[in-house]
Amino acid sequence: MTMVRIRTAHGYLSAQPPLGGEPNGQATLQYRATVGAWEEFDIEGLEVVVEPPPESGGGTTPEGDWLGIPPAKNAEYVAAVKAHLEAQGANLSGPCGAFCISENVAYGLRGTGAGTFFKDSGNNCRERSTDIVAYKDLQYGCARIVDVLGDSGNLNTPMWGERSEEEDINRWMPAAYPAPSPGAAARTARDESSIAYRASKKR
Repeated sequence: MTMVRIRTAHGYLSAQPPLGGEPNGQATLQYRATVGAWEEFDIEGLEVVVEPPPESGGGTTPEGDWLGIPPAKNAEYVAAVKAHLEAQGANLSGPCGAFCISENVAYGLRGTGAGTFFKDSGNNCRERSTDIVAYKDLQYGCARIVDVLGDSGNLNTPMWGERSEEEDINRWMPAAYPAPSPGAAARTARDESSIAYRASKKR
């Protein structure tokens, strides 16, 4: 038996008993900011196996240095990712070239909660904004975005510009393993994230 807690953007899922303690009464689901007895669920038959992290010999952690570059939330990190991709001969021109950079930046920073940002119109690549890294702000139930490229698709000037606007939290997309090259087929998880976002807009 495994005890779990279910946390959403609104708080912890809380199962409230029927009024009056009636065994066959109607229970309700609510949200709570903190965890108590009603926010913990015992799932019988579920076993959680925790695997130890791989030995790194003093190197990186599982969330470690993607592309061999220590992750940092600054323009220097974006520049280092761009330089690495250029050294590998990646074509960084156009929307998908710019997204190749921002996608790799987001993946390298995934341990900090970084993701990409859904965008299905205008300047986008595979339904993602080409020059943005996004974070969830659970306190306010929104997404916060960071501009990581200036003149994306052309100069691709590295930057780290945190913006104050509150964006739709459902537009935050998990940082999927980057496609092998700009314009390549996206990972299935990325497509599923887009489908889930569209479904949420139809509710």
